[in-house]
Amino acid sequence: MSLKRVLPAVLLLLSVAPSAFAVTFFEPKFGVPYHCDYNNPVYPRINGTSTFVWQSTQFDAGNRPIHRTIEYFSIQGGQENVKATFAKPVNKRVHLQIDHTTWEFSVLNGVQCTQTDIDADREIVFNGCDDGSSRYCYPLQ
Repeated sequence: MSLKRVLPAVLLLLSVAPSAFAVTFFEPKFGVPYHCDYNNPVYPRINGTSTFVWQSTQFDAGNRPIHRTIEYFSIQGGQENVKATFAKPVNKRVHLQIDHTTWEFSVLNGVQCTQTDIDADREIVFNGCDDGSSRYCYPLQ
């Protein structure tokens, strides 16, 4: 087989191959209000709304996204905000289909939740939090 016939096929394969290995993760709906219900909430948080406002995205050594956000959330008599990060995503499969993505959620100088699950409906379950709290949040839009 001549190089003239092989080279176009190799170039085509190389141009398609990277997209075949692209990994997608279930992520929060940034800028959309969520309703959140807490189990063992830490003051000043209460059941109410949270909105994750996207600030930036970087990528770790494994090319996984690190999303930096500001979370606006309900407190008694108003609203508060903190800097937060969604990092280290890992897809979890059920019957060969991606069921949800587990993230590590960290608040700057605050709580860290190592088992934060986001599903296809963008519902978020915060578990494994080092302050003993957990919460379930679903998007309002």
